[in-house]
This record gives sequence, structure tokens and C-alpha cells, in this order.
Amino acid sequence: MKFCPKCGATDKDFYKGFCIDCYAKMNIFADIPSKLKIVRCKDCGFWWYKTAWVEDSYQNLLKMISEKVKTVLFDPRFEVDLKGKTTVLKISGFADERKKIPVNVRKEIPVQFEEKTCGMCLKFSGKNYDVKIQLRRSKTFDAVKYKKVSTLVKRSVNFIMRKDERARSFWHEEKKEGTDFFFGFRQIGESVFHEILENFKVEHEKSSELLGIDRDGRKKIRVTYCVRI
Repeated sequence: MKFCPKCGATDKDFYKGFCIDCYAKMNIFADIPSKLKIVRCKDCGFWWYKTAWVEDSYQNLLKMISEKVKTVLFDPRFEVDLKGKTTVLKISGFADERKKIPVNVRKEIPVQFEEKTCGMCLKFSGKNYDVKIQLRRSKTFDAVKYKKVSTLVKRSVNFIMRKDERARSFWHEEKKEGTDFFFGFRQIGESVFHEILENFKVEHEKSSELLGIDRDGRKKIRVTYCVRI
């Protein structure tokens, strides 16, 4: 008759000479970091993950932690719960390939936040922009068309924002002459400008301003598109 040398049980399943309960308690199935460091933008709350700023979401937290965990469990599954400055990590899986020995691991991990400011917030807070689109009234001003173009700009930015976080660096100002739309990044502003041209027949002009030279020796140019409706 088999018996567990640890607890003496005889009525349980066995694995590598021990009952499954004792085997699960005796072994370390996951190497979990003692703490987690997250670089966080102090203005928008986004986190720095690998090479980009990402939103502070459950999925991103799960990626950050699970990539730092080493486990020998079969079919491991992770759950995380961020509570203040502590993350509760739960790992479930199996100790054996036949999935007869379920194992659950739980650990509280202290989280250290390092506050920084992301590039978009730097641009936004400093009112720095690469592209400005000016909506102005032409001699044959069409109020309905003007409103449609203005709405298109805002909708385009919201749509781009779903895929490109740089679109968050955007704001607009209402003036007597019309509306000015500011874009912190050139690619976003030019994309919206070309969308205007694709959807509406408008008068437009372009002007450029040299701001200086960046660290890589490239010219820093600010572009203004004047669109008359």
C-alpha cells in the first residue's frame, strides 16, 4: 500500500512519491518578483511599457507582471488586482502534465510608481504643436459646410486616438476669425488636413515656420494650413 512519507495519507493520488496535496505544498512552482516598478505619467496616468506609453488598464498590468514571472506549472493562468500600491497576483495551473494536481499561488507584490511626464503631455501642457489648421470664412461663406468640416476634424482625431495615442495631443481655440485646431504631432495634423481635402472642396494655403534644430540635427518646422470655407 502506498502512503505519503510527509503526511501518511493512503487514500489520495500520488505524484513522485508524495500525495498530491503534500507535493503541491512542498514545491515552488513560480518565481515571482518581490516588487514591481511602474513608470507613470503624472499628468495623464499612462504607463511606460517596453517602448511606448499605454493606458493604465487591467490587460497592461497583467502583461507587465506575467512577463516577469517564471513558472513550471502546466497551463498557467494569471489574475491581478491593483489595490493602491499593492498588486495581488493569483496563478492557477497544474503541477503535472496530466493535469491531475491543481495548484494555486497567491502573492501580494508592492508596486513602486515612478512619476514622469510623457511626450504628449509635455507638448500639451506647454502648448507646443507641429501643425495648426485654421478654419476661416471665405467670401462665399457656407455656415453649414463650416460646421461639417469642424465636426470632421474632431471626429477624425477621436478615431485616430483609438489606434495612435499621439492624437491626444490636440486642442482647439475659437476666435473671431474662425477656429484654430492644434496638433502636437505632425503626422496626426497632416492626416486630418488631407481628410478634409478628400471630403470637401475648399480653398487652402500652407505656410511654414522654422523653430530651430533638434538634438539629431534635423530642422524643427511648424506648419499652418489655412482652410477657407
